Amino acid sequence: MKLSQNPLSYLDQIKQGNTSGLMDSYGYGGGTANIEFEALTSLSMNNFAPSMSIPYLYLVPKLKKIPTVMDDFTTKNAIYPFTPTIYSRNRVFKKFGFQHFYNLDSKDKLAYTNKIQNSNYISDDSAFKETLKQVDRTKKGQFIQLTGKFYN
Repeated sequence: MKLSQNPLSYLDQIKQGNTSGLMDSYGYGGGTANIEFEALTSLSMNNFAPSMSIPYLYLVPKLKKIPTVMDDFTTKNAIYPFTPTIYSRNRVFKKFGFQHFYNLDSKDKLAYTNKIQNSNYISDDSAFKETLKQVDRTKKGQFIQLTGKFYN
């Protein structure tokens, strides 16, 4: 496929002068809570018994504190353009130290909520606009967790 312009030019511009990187993920199309858990805690699901199907539900609630990759950040925001109670993200993200959790049902409302055609799902475009809004809120370092239900 050939594109007339770089669709990621704005993101390329943001990366200049900022820390960024790439991540390899074994999952696609499902299991996002486990992928989030691995990315945020640096703990691999391979180290758990097969019966540990979803750490957000069965491990995190039993822990008083769990170290995360964002512990050194002062500003920590999570964006999930869907229902926050799925996999208890509302409780888990609070325990992980997120100050704000932007989603469909909390006090931290999403500013961008355009839906995909006739569905209940917020569009990728709205999710990315929400993320860029958070990026623009401060010139200081911050951690933003965007978890999406990304569909075309």
